[in-house]
Amino acid sequence: MENGSITVPFRTLTSELACEVLAKARLRFTPEQVRVERREERWVVHLPANRLAWFAASEEDVGVLRSNAVCYNSSRTAVRLWHQGFSSKV
Repeated sequence: MENGSITVPFRTLTSELACEVLAKARLRFTPEQVRVERREERWVVHLPANRLAWFAASEEDVGVLRSNAVCYNSSRTAVRLWHQGFSSKV
């Protein structure tokens, strides 16, 4: 974070930061409820109820997530949510 703002791409992503970003989209989780995993050019965050949140880890992936039904897109943040095999909007 820089000066209280969230910057992307996420070079590192902790469960605390993932929860903070998701809270901006009105999705409330505790760090204990999520598991963060790096997958190539993005982060996948495992959420309760078989949901996933994808976070961009590179500039290239910011564009990919934005162009593929991005669910939360604010201040250049790109996050996409998945639930049981289909994407859903936040």
